Amino acid sequence: MSKQPFFSIALPTYNRAQDLGVAIRFILAQTFKDFEIVISDNAST
Repeated sequence: MSKQPFFSIALPTYNRAQDLGVAIRFILAQTFKDFEIVISDNAST
């Protein structure tokens, strides 16, 4: 029995708060669930 690999999703953002929720919802809707989401905000205003 082999285990599917764990992986990270990097989600960089800059002044896109209105799009961030949509992006996260699409990621969470995937059938593969063994992942982490790393969000990086480059000093948005």
